[in-house]
Amino acid sequence: MSVRSDRQRELARQALKAEAQCLQALNHIPAAQSILDTPQLRRAQTRGLMVERIPDALAAAEVFARDDASLRKHLNLARAAWSDAEGLRWQMVGEVEGLIRQRAGKIARTSRLEIEDLVQEGRLGALRAARRYDPDAQNFTTYAQWWIRAAMTRSVDVEGRLVRLPGGLVEQQRQLNRIIVDIVASGETVTDERLSQLSGIEPERVKLIRSQSRPVSLDVSPGSSDSGDEGVPLGMMLADEHTPDPEQEAITAAMMAQVEELLAGLPPRTREAVMLYYGLGDEPPLTLSALGKRMNLSRERVRQIINQAVQTIRPRLGVSVRPPSRTYRPPPRPSVPSRKPRRIIKPVRQRRLTIQERLAALLQEPEDTEETER
Repeated sequence: MSVRSDRQRELARQALKAEAQCLQALNHIPAAQSILDTPQLRRAQTRGLMVERIPDALAAAEVFARDDASLRKHLNLARAAWSDAEGLRWQMVGEVEGLIRQRAGKIARTSRLEIEDLVQEGRLGALRAARRYDPDAQNFTTYAQWWIRAAMTRSVDVEGRLVRLPGGLVEQQRQLNRIIVDIVASGETVTDERLSQLSGIEPERVKLIRSQSRPVSLDVSPGSSDSGDEGVPLGMMLADEHTPDPEQEAITAAMMAQVEELLAGLPPRTREAVMLYYGLGDEPPLTLSALGKRMNLSRERVRQIINQAVQTIRPRLGVSVRPPSRTYRPPPRPSVPSRKPRRIIKPVRQRRLTIQERLAALLQEPEDTEETER
């Protein structure tokens, strides 16, 4: 047995003695004793989980001892003993610092976390190992390896992804990756059915797990030196769906220039009525009633002004003008009324027209139908 192992075992024994003194002092405080005596789950009856309750017991004892001066002595003894125990355990963590950095260097090569972050997580894992370590069982370095690796791996799963996945899904993902390596090494074809057969996971879940690929940052450059795109972020290569199409903007600008040229020869009031009715400005299109209230005119007078303006504009474009029908003639009703109940048709809310549709409605040739208010 090496000198280092002997030193680690001696530190662990001293930490256990300090921990026992802390528990003995907390037994005199009812609030702390109630926390320590809480029955544990059947699957969690371990000494390590009992040790994790000591900080909560100390916090409860501090609140309880504020009103009772006789308990402060036991509280101070418990604090000092627990501080000594934690200090000795941190010394045990320092004994495996080299192992922590070695493991962190291996994991940092394939993860997004920095090596110092992994080292810190490894130290916390080693501290948990020190709280559960039995000096009479095995060497501390051998016992702490699993806890260090587990803490780093859990940190990579939680913090090393842009989108966090459930822990169970990550474990199944690792299991499938190991099976895929074995299948490829044997020369077989990797299929969802084969993975489901070897792993015991349902085929639908296997398909879901394999579809959860790792997110890619938009700041990463996917190009290479051969393609000439090196240094260009991926976000600069993706199309922006919210940016207007340049071709449509050019068409709209040309149509607006043509309409402005046609409206330039109209009187100011007529030009304003046409612009507001078709929504050619910054405001949405107005109905005849709303436009009449705004211009202090009747609805019929506004309709006449707009009709005259359209009849003046369209001949300039070479479009024939057909006078719209002013009267509405409903279709004849059937002679025999239908016995079926009339179905009430709810009015459909029309979508807002785009600027291209408004310009097209102004410039197109009118049909021979009655004019209704939009």
